[in-house]
This record gives sequence, C-alpha cells and structure tokens, in this order.
Amino acid sequence: MRLQDIIGQIVNTCSLSTWYPVRRQVNQSLQSGLKYRRFFYNLPATIQNQELLHTLQEVVRNARRSVPYYADLLRHYPDTFPESFAEYRALAPLDKATIKLHSRDLIAAEFQRSKLIACSTSGSTGEPTVVYSSPTDVGWRLSSEQFYYSLLDCQPGNRVGRFYGGSVENNGGSSVPGKVKNWFLNRLQNDCLILDEEYLMQIHNRFTKFMPDLIIAYSSGIYALALLLEKKAIRPKYPRKVILCAAEKLEPHQRATLERVFTAAVVERYGSREIGQMAFQPPEFEAGLQVDRCACLIEPDGVPDENGIAPMLITTLRNQAMPLLRYRIGDLARFAPNWTPEEPATHLPEIVGRTLDYIVLPENKKVFGGMIGLLMQGKDIEAYQVIQFADSSVHVKIVPGPNLNGAQRSEIQRTIRNHLIGVTIEFEYPAEITRTTANAKLRPVISHLGASPQIPDQQYLQPDAFYSL
Repeated sequence: MRLQDIIGQIVNTCSLSTWYPVRRQVNQSLQSGLKYRRFFYNLPATIQNQELLHTLQEVVRNARRSVPYYADLLRHYPDTFPESFAEYRALAPLDKATIKLHSRDLIAAEFQRSKLIACSTSGSTGEPTVVYSSPTDVGWRLSSEQFYYSLLDCQPGNRVGRFYGGSVENNGGSSVPGKVKNWFLNRLQNDCLILDEEYLMQIHNRFTKFMPDLIIAYSSGIYALALLLEKKAIRPKYPRKVILCAAEKLEPHQRATLERVFTAAVVERYGSREIGQMAFQPPEFEAGLQVDRCACLIEPDGVPDENGIAPMLITTLRNQAMPLLRYRIGDLARFAPNWTPEEPATHLPEIVGRTLDYIVLPENKKVFGGMIGLLMQGKDIEAYQVIQFADSSVHVKIVPGPNLNGAQRSEIQRTIRNHLIGVTIEFEYPAEITRTTANAKLRPVISHLGASPQIPDQQYLQPDAFYSL
C-alpha cells in the first residue's frame, strides 16, 4: 500500500465523519441516508412500496403546508391526497419554465434562499435550471453516491481516477491547490473536454502510473480512450475494480468496446445537477438501472409508446428546501413492460437521453456539445445556443439574465475562447432564442461539421450530480 493510499483513507474517512465541524450537518444527513438505504433495500418489495408511499405522502403534505407554489396547486385536492401512486399521477407536472418563474414560491417557508445551496445544471438542454438545497438535502444526495460506491466495493480512500468534464467543472483540479487536494483525497483528476490522440495517450500514461481502483468517466471520453488503445493494441491494466460511466448515456457499442479493451466491470449511473443520483447499475445487473427509490420516484410522463419509451417525471423525496413534485427533467427512459401506475418504477431498462452535436476545432479536435454549458456554469443566463457553420466559425447566442453584468460577459467570452481555440467566435446577447424544432425544444448546440454521422443515434444525458467528495 502506498503512502498516498493510507493518507487517502484517513482524509476521506474524516471528511465523511459527523465529527468534521465544517461538514457536520451534511455528514449527519449522509450517514442517516446510508443507514436508511441499508434498511430499505433489505425489506420485501411489498413493504418497500408501503414505506415509499408513506414517504411520498409526507413529502406532499409538507409541500402543501410550507411551499407557497404547492399550497396553491393542491388547494382543491383532499387532505388525504395521494392515497395511492396511481392517484398521485393526477397532480400537474412541474417544468423548468415554472421553476424559473416561481423559484421563490417553490422554496419552503422555513428556509431562507440566501442560506441555501444553489444546485445549477450545466444547461445541456440550453436552459440552465437552479434548484436550492439545504445542507441536510445535500447530505442525502451524497449518501446516494456513497451507497453506490459501496455496492461497487469501492471504499472511502480507494484510488479514484476521474476522466470527467472540463476544467470549469473540475473546480480547479489542474491548479496547484487542486492537485494538492486531489493527492490527499487519493484522486486523479483529468479533463475530457478535447479528445485528441496525444492527450488521450497522456491520460493512458497517467492512469497506468496511478492505477485507479475506480474510474469515473464521461462515456464519450472513456470510449475514445478505449478506441485508441485498441487501435494501438495496448492492453491497459487499470482500473483494478470498475469503470463507472456517468453524465452521458452509455451506448451498447460503447459498452462492448470498453468490456473488450478493459478487464474491469463496466457500469453506469444516471443523475443530474439539480437532483443528484437517481438511478444506478448494480454490478449484478446485466442491463438497465435500479432507481434509487430512497431519493426519488421516477414515472413516465403520459403513456409509454410501443417500445416502452416516455419522458421521465421525477419526484424528489429528500429535498426539503425545494421539493420537486413530478418534475419534467427533459430526458427519456425505457420503462419495464410490467410497469403499472399502481407501483413506482423499481428499475429502468434504459435511459434514452438527448442528442447533441460536437464543435470541431483545427486538427479534427472535437468538443462534445454537452460540455459547452459547463463553460457558462454559475452565470446568470436564461438560455444559450452555439452554432458552428460550414466554414468552422462559431456563433454563440446568450440570453442574459437580469444580473449578468459586463464583467461576467467578459469572463464567459474569455472562458469559451480559451476552450474553443483555433476558430472564429462571435457572441450575441438576444432577448430570446427562436425555437425551430417541431416540439419547440431548444437545441443548444448545432454544428454543420460535428454531427458525428458515423455513430448513429449517439445520445447523451445531463452532466452528473454537482456535489462530490
């Protein structure tokens, strides 16, 4: 065992401890979440459903009592609503536009928004969404991740190699303080914004030296690495336990390549920044994901089609500050053939996701469209759209929010220029972006060079949960 392994175990264990002063409230909730999941998932299925319905009824009752938006929405419903999962489906869904319009009214009265934690999506749909959480809520989100890691036989302090996101998302992981923090956490952080051959070989060499137990990666990033290693007839000896694909849909052809190139197990999870982890693939699952029913309910929005596919509605069960009831998250899922409105979904055969383009840079370097929103994360913008024309020039449209000042605009422009090097970029700040698709859904990234037609129906999900240790 290396010195870094020993220190990593100590630091990670302390960071999860309820005795850690800075994170006491978060960690108390995290430990409670872990304890509850160990209890819940050992119950018989029928008892799980009873427990889940009771939890849902408590969430709805508390939302009616303390959240202005739901107090108004539920005023005509009986006090006993919902008495069943089927009856719950009568409640009108919540969409992203409503969250923006009624943000203050969606926060429970006992919380002050200024003291809450803003969980902002990267805007992979083109419209960033902000959901507010208390430290207790964040602890529950983290307990979902930690519980899943334990299922993968990955304990606090194990070597974690991340091939995930860009420099903005990795929170300074490439800076000196970031590198020091990652060393003590026994973590190797790598961006996967631009995937050229030289950089992929650097990633391979770093992983070979670090020998991670667990690799957490964007599906497109680890797939690109696998293709290159296979092309060069290189058989990697890492990771020692498992590859966890997150943030993007793992396509069957990608999984097959990963399993062929790497000797470790390959699993995937589904989550979002505004909610956290919602579903995960246990090691024993051949296909599909298990819904983390301790944290959320997942149901179809309407009747699934002949293939079982429908948009997803999410109900958060542990976000006390800003509960989301039947929230239209914007992704599609394939529901099991035996799903019925009388019972909540226990697993999903497939998360279908959404399709985005690449932005193509000189020397055929590509930036995945789902990453573009990360470059504007945390800024007050209403929507964005990035268009790359046939001459490779890029036009960026940003609908500013009321608090987007000149300094923030300059910072956004500088960040985007630093990541999209070698192409001409123009910026525009319109009052709105015209929808052109049949269902009026904004297509945030359009490239006339980077649609990747050689891989049909390549689809991606929202970036994964914002909070991680």
